[in-house]
Amino acid sequence: MSIDSDAFLSLSCYCMKAEQEIAICYILNNSSNINEDDISEMIGRCSKDMYENAVRVLAGLGYPKVKSAIPSLFQLLQDLTWPGSTQAFQLLLSMPTDAYENELRHSIGLAAKNNDTEWATNLATFIEKSGISDAGTGAMS
Repeated sequence: MSIDSDAFLSLSCYCMKAEQEIAICYILNNSSNINEDDISEMIGRCSKDMYENAVRVLAGLGYPKVKSAIPSLFQLLQDLTWPGSTQAFQLLLSMPTDAYENELRHSIGLAAKNNDTEWATNLATFIEKSGISDAGTGAMS
C-alpha cells in the first residue's frame, strides 16, 4: 500500500477526531502517491470503524480518480447503518451515470442472488434518487 500506514490507521473512528482529520488531510495532500490499487482496495482493507473516513478520502480524491472504488462503494450500500454508507451513497450520486451503471447492475444481481432484500431496497432507493430510469440503464432487468 502506498498510503502511509500510520495515516491509514488513523482513519479509525476510535482515534481522536483531530487525529482523524489530520490523517485525511495528510492522505489527500499526498494523493499523488496513491495508486489505483490503493483506491480500488481502500474500503476492503479497512475495518468497519474506518469506513466513514475512507469514504471521505475517496470523496476528496473525486471522480474520475476513484472510479476503481465504485464496486466497494456499492457494497457499502448493503446496510445504510454502516459507517460511511450514506457518504458512499452521496459520492456515487455525484458521479456520472455511465461511471457506475454496470456496477449498479452487478450489485442488483448480487443482491438478488443472495436474497439480500435490504441491499436491493437500498439500490432501488439509489436508482430513484439518481433520477435514472430502469429502462435507461437496464438496471432492473
